[in-house]
Amino acid sequence: MAASRSSSRGDALELVLRELRADILGGRLQPGERIGQAAVAGRLGVSRSPVREALRALEAEGLVAQISNVGARVVALDADDLDEVYWIRERVEPGALAEAVGRLTATDRDELRAAVAGMEAAAAAGRLERWHELDREFHVLPLRRGAFPRVLRLLDGLYNQSAPYRRAYTVAPAFPEALAISHAEHRLLLDAIERRDGPDAERLLAVHIRRTRLALREHPELFESNGARLR
Repeated sequence: MAASRSSSRGDALELVLRELRADILGGRLQPGERIGQAAVAGRLGVSRSPVREALRALEAEGLVAQISNVGARVVALDADDLDEVYWIRERVEPGALAEAVGRLTATDRDELRAAVAGMEAAAAAGRLERWHELDREFHVLPLRRGAFPRVLRLLDGLYNQSAPYRRAYTVAPAFPEALAISHAEHRLLLDAIERRDGPDAERLLAVHIRRTRLALREHPELFESNGARLR
């Protein structure tokens, strides 16, 4: 009986984690928006206990901030915060990729090739949510094969925090041109990875991340809705 209750609690926690994470990363919960425990518990048909546990886990992932006397809110960044996120990525992620390139298998390279082709197809079909999923997979898959699990956890949190802003950028007038540049950069990165040229992949990724950072800085309107900005 005890094992059954433990399994049930675990299932409820996984349900809440999955749903809230998807709501935040998919933009259904906006940066700065309050997450009411009672509302989440009622919507998902669970008690408040797994909701509290899920919020603590999401806080560790960088998606949620717990504020005294306020409760849980989706993490919100201002332009300087997001600039810092990309500044860290620009200096950490390229080196991690260079280290991982030699560890990738033929299957890994096939998956990366499929991700690049899938991004281009998703963009052509206007399926931007799918584009974002494949973009993240393209960047994260090599890091999973690397030797630096702490770096992977760090970068995963940074991806989580920047996801709502990258999605908001898709409606900016400059996005179609930025998308075409991103596809070209992904192709160059893929070529370096397939050649197992770690230094070239490192250089190309640094440029790719820097360009994205500068492009986002040109659109302060992405941050204007974050009246409940968190620290």
